[in-house]
Amino acid sequence: MFTGMVPALLPVFQSRFGLEESSLALLIGTFAFSSSFLGPFFGSLADRYGARLVAALAIAFAAALLSLPGLVTEASILLGLLALAGLGSAAFHPAGGAIVRESASTQAGLALGLFSAGGMLGYALGPIVVMFLLGGAGLGAAPWLVLPGLLAAFVVFRFAPTPPPRAMRPAVSGKSLGLLKGPVGLLTVAATLNGLAMLTFTSSFPLWMVSEYGLGANDIALGLTLTIFALASAVGGIAGGALAIRLRRERVVALTMTGAILPLYLLFTLNPGTPEYYAAVAAAGLLTYAGVPLLVHGAQDLAGGRTGAASGMLFGLASAFAAVIYVGMGWLQTKLGIAPVLAITYLGLLPAALLAYVTLIRAPYQQCRRQPTWR
Repeated sequence: MFTGMVPALLPVFQSRFGLEESSLALLIGTFAFSSSFLGPFFGSLADRYGARLVAALAIAFAAALLSLPGLVTEASILLGLLALAGLGSAAFHPAGGAIVRESASTQAGLALGLFSAGGMLGYALGPIVVMFLLGGAGLGAAPWLVLPGLLAAFVVFRFAPTPPPRAMRPAVSGKSLGLLKGPVGLLTVAATLNGLAMLTFTSSFPLWMVSEYGLGANDIALGLTLTIFALASAVGGIAGGALAIRLRRERVVALTMTGAILPLYLLFTLNPGTPEYYAAVAAAGLLTYAGVPLLVHGAQDLAGGRTGAASGMLFGLASAFAAVIYVGMGWLQTKLGIAPVLAITYLGLLPAALLAYVTLIRAPYQQCRRQPTWR
């Protein structure tokens, strides 16, 4: 929920600080980078010291800092705050992914889909909370949101299942990054291109709507667009995991990634607020995210038992790479305009789908916990 609030506040930051698209892209890119780059490191810590402890601390840390951006009065302070707050998200995703995978004796793909769906559901709540605060109590009330965040951290620490010792305590080593040299690295590239398309949509498409249709920074259509996209992504994560029980996961990943391009392009031609527009937003979110849990599942199968590190690669490092590329895309937006850059990033789903397919088709498809091998 906290991470979902940040993109929804971009029009507010633009108005408050007079920022250009390149500066807004730097804010989002910095936050996304810090939210993900150290994912493999935190995943290795979770493997060694316990995923439950790392996950609980990560939630508390993120909640404490991400309740503050609306109160910041200087853009430079906001940039530093987002960079620091992102570390909580970087730690949570690999730890949570390890807990879920090791706790699901069967149907791990579906379990990871449910985990990802929970995250996307929270992300969908972010814009709703922002619009409620803007229209009611104001962003000055945002720090109170830390309370449910701390409660969530306590619940995770007290009640989340603990992975078995053999999965919790392999040695932490820089060799985790060596996973990038093999098939896990190829899946990381595919996840990067997919994540770039999603990041560009959630961060740049609302700005395009404001400039193209003259919408206000707090227009309900902006919040609904991000909320519907995130909710549909949550459904997509579950649907992708469920489909992979019946179909080969590489087929699900390739078909959904390529299928997402059509609704993403249709949105350039549809008027915001119409049923057709919101249907296209939902289809884009569902199809874009459906393959993500399956990419994580595949990476875990190929990582030699290092489930936390593999989760960090796909949930974390891929997002960091996407964030770095997005900063460059922000510069391109000032030169070419927002719409052409959106169109370019959407096309990245084609090579992502191909790369994921050729990698996963050679990987063992295991629903239970067995030692993975690479054929």
